[in-house]
Amino acid sequence: MKNFFVFLKYYGILFLWLGIIFYFSSLSGTPGNVHQGREYLWFYLERKGAHIFEYFVLAMLWIRVLRFHGVKGYWFWAKVLIFPLAYSFSDEFHQTFVFGREGKLTDIVFDAAGIVAALAIWKKFPKFPFF
Repeated sequence: MKNFFVFLKYYGILFLWLGIIFYFSSLSGTPGNVHQGREYLWFYLERKGAHIFEYFVLAMLWIRVLRFHGVKGYWFWAKVLIFPLAYSFSDEFHQTFVFGREGKLTDIVFDAAGIVAALAIWKKFPKFPFF
């Protein structure tokens, strides 16, 4: 029973967050030309900020799982980058099937910014209570 709670503590939260990202990606979007001028700027910043935030949290949760398993060195950095980026690519591919949405490589760049920000914060504060 203890192993089940350990699984939930580390993987349950990670899988829940992956589901949240998938849910938001499956919502139909609005056409890009609906928003004009200043309204478009706020719309753009909100959407891209959401990408950064989603993948920042995903990378932090993934770092937590990897540290639990004792992954260190080169493999730690590689795995922290590969898994969230792979999920980002699959998320953008998924969006190509959703009405009003489109998969964009620029969104992957924003996702990567969130992942790199998580790595930078973890590197600066490796003993942060979150972990």
